[in-house]
This record gives sequence, structure tokens and C-alpha cells, in this order.
Amino acid sequence: MCDHMPHIPKEREHRDMTIIEAAREQKRLKTLIKAMKCLELNTVLSGEELFTLFAPTDDAFARLPSETIEILFKEKNLLNEVLTYHIAPGRAMLAYSGDHTSVKSVQGESLSITKSKNCVTVNDAKILQKDISCSNGIIHVIDSVLFPEVLQSADAVSIKNIFQKEGKA
Repeated sequence: MCDHMPHIPKEREHRDMTIIEAAREQKRLKTLIKAMKCLELNTVLSGEELFTLFAPTDDAFARLPSETIEILFKEKNLLNEVLTYHIAPGRAMLAYSGDHTSVKSVQGESLSITKSKNCVTVNDAKILQKDISCSNGIIHVIDSVLFPEVLQSADAVSIKNIFQKEGKA
């Protein structure tokens, strides 16, 4: 999966910026910023509480079927499930973690972080840039949008149906 992964840039310092401010500085996170703003998560990630954000790039969102994007932006509770799955409480710095660790997301499910010689992944997403330190946490830029377990094998139409059955839609 990661045999030919490019070099992961070393930690960048943005200690005077919040997670949202530092994410806005990344030109490749515009879709994520738009989605966060839609749910007012930008306010949460601009506060003083410490978080880790696994930030999917614009390319990651672009690879999703257009129907999935439409449903996520129309159904805010679905978007909330997906986005809060990308956020963990506290600072999860990869430089200090072992070869395999997990962190519990704000959404409630755990994220699996695996490190090998040339690769770091969270679930099946490659980490493109790690340990971007901010005043209120850490950002790790990833190449895929992560979906909670309940949505991983669902297509765009069934995503909404799954949440309606669980009483979340």
C-alpha cells in the first residue's frame, strides 16, 4: 500500500495558529474547511481545547462519488458523523507513537494508526504530512476521506438509509 509513498515532511510549527487557521493555510484543504464551516466545527477547532485533526485533501474529497458528496452536504448529521470521525481529543503526535496505536475519535469509533519504515496510515489513508503543531492541537494531512464503520461499505443511496434506520437522519 505505501511502497512508493513520497517522503513525509517533518513537523511544521504553527504554534501561534489554531488548527483551523493552520488548515486554511494549506491550499489543499479547502473542501474540508468548507465542510467544517457548514457544521460550525471551525469554531470548535479554533478554541482552546486540544484536538488532533486527520485532514483529508481536496483530492481525497474529489475521489468520492458526486452523489456521496451531495448527500453529505445536504444531510448535516451524516456530514457530522464523517467529520467528527476525523477528529480525536488531545494531541496525537505520530513522532512519539509506536508502530501501531489507536485513538478514539470525537465521533466515538477508534482510528487505527500504523507506522512502518516508509509509511504511516490512519485506517487505510496514507498520511501525507504529519505532526503539524498548532496552538490547540495537531494536524495530519491524509489522502482519503475516512468513514465510520457503519458507512465504510455503503454507497451514496444507502448511506442515508443506514442513518435513517439508526435514527440519526
